[in-house]
Amino acid sequence: MTRRRGKSLYAAAATLAACAIGAAIAVTGVDGFEFDTRTSPAPTISATTTVPGTQNAADANRWHAELGVAERLRDGTYRRDAFGDGWAYAKGCDTRDHVLARDLEVVVAGKGCNVIGGTLDDPYSGRKVTFDSSDPAAVQIDHVVSLSMAWTLGANRWTPERREAFANDPENLLAVDGPTNQSKGDREGWKPPNRGAWCMYATRYVAVARKYELPVTPVDHKALGDMLDRCGHAG
Repeated sequence: MTRRRGKSLYAAAATLAACAIGAAIAVTGVDGFEFDTRTSPAPTISATTTVPGTQNAADANRWHAELGVAERLRDGTYRRDAFGDGWAYAKGCDTRDHVLARDLEVVVAGKGCNVIGGTLDDPYSGRKVTFDSSDPAAVQIDHVVSLSMAWTLGANRWTPERREAFANDPENLLAVDGPTNQSKGDREGWKPPNRGAWCMYATRYVAVARKYELPVTPVDHKALGDMLDRCGHAG
């Protein structure tokens, strides 16, 4: 089955909803899906922020100015499983499939909502990337604020439930070109090679950091400011 979706990575918005104590965290994405993180009890997380687009550059710049600035903790304690055992699930499919369905064009679906093909207008490189399940690494799901970055800036003190919600929050996730994502890693001061994506990337990064009350490093604070200067400029 093939579904054609005309969505823009630059206008994606998501809401993180928190359940009451004794219930599982639910994350509501742009398509209305809810991720059951299968954890209990759940903390209350205030998160009604919508990622600003280029038209909201003033908000992004204000948020950027309000962010805390801190150096990273470098004690080698980061573990991916501290943010949950892989992706969370919703309606039989995991977070990865839902983000692929949101961000790809001409989505080819397999069983259920499993995504087995499509075309990505990659924001990081500016290239068209063909996704096929036979080569899943061609398109990867990037945590805009990486899990290891978050860990070293305060997430190591969060509850496991909050970390799992962060790892599956659609607001912090983008389908992107695999090799470009690999080159990003958790490098400080990283900027997408495609300058046309700088405003989108910086506004999303700032919104997520603000939402989870995470500081940014001095190097990242400068890089984000440089990218926000691109808002309103084409190319």
